[in-house]
Amino acid sequence: PSGRPASASVAAWPAPLTVHSTNVVGRDPMLAVVKFNPAILYHDIGNKNLLYVSATDTNGVAWGTPTNIYSYYDGVSAATPAAPAMGLLNTTPVVSFYETLDQDLWFLAGNAGETSWNEPFPVRLEFRDQLSMKTIGGVPTALAVSSAWQGQEYVAVFRASNALGDAWSAPILVFTNRAFSFDLSDVADVGGQPAFAITQTYQSGSNSLTYRRATNATATGWTAPTVIQFTTNYVDLDEPCVAEIAGRPAISFTRGSMNDDLYYARAL
Repeated sequence: PSGRPASASVAAWPAPLTVHSTNVVGRDPMLAVVKFNPAILYHDIGNKNLLYVSATDTNGVAWGTPTNIYSYYDGVSAATPAAPAMGLLNTTPVVSFYETLDQDLWFLAGNAGETSWNEPFPVRLEFRDQLSMKTIGGVPTALAVSSAWQGQEYVAVFRASNALGDAWSAPILVFTNRAFSFDLSDVADVGGQPAFAITQTYQSGSNSLTYRRATNATATGWTAPTVIQFTTNYVDLDEPCVAEIAGRPAISFTRGSMNDDLYYARAL
């Protein structure tokens, strides 16, 4: 986080620090660097809250007080903010998640001090199973998967209409299919345009890892899908992460059935 190059002693790690231990906390963590300091988005499962905490130094030696950024109770049931994703808009943390009670996709942004957050904004119904979000072209951009919308599998890209994220475009469908299910996805900025990798599971036991990139910054046009890896006999492909490395898209992912291995691929 400090920007210093790794030293020869990078293999030496200190004992892990306890950041928050009250209640059942720490599930679904997302780690990012916000204003040069590490920050974590995570769940308080016991109270069904979404929490955010940032370190007070660049190395994460000391941490601030966690902030409850989302909770909802309608008098009967408490909603769980699920599948959280965190990105940065300039230096401001932004978050997307789906709410299990009404099954809506939500977006919210922190303020300059990160101790209070703007009101959450409902983006869309139904697209909720997997979420990934980055700031691309200066606006929040989310990739969402639905396994139940109108009886089909859908993958859609949502782009905010402004930097504040209080208005969003209609969903741009980039995959629809009934023959397989979409499992895990990640969206990234590749050459200033949205790109993503997604895993697909077929009823035959086959799995594929597919990459696709928009042809413009607004994501209204897309290249043909590129299959990066294809497996049979229930060999899983999971946890894709996309980044631009030395001007080319690169993907890390896991592959395996019982014992997973870590893989890396980069476009030529």
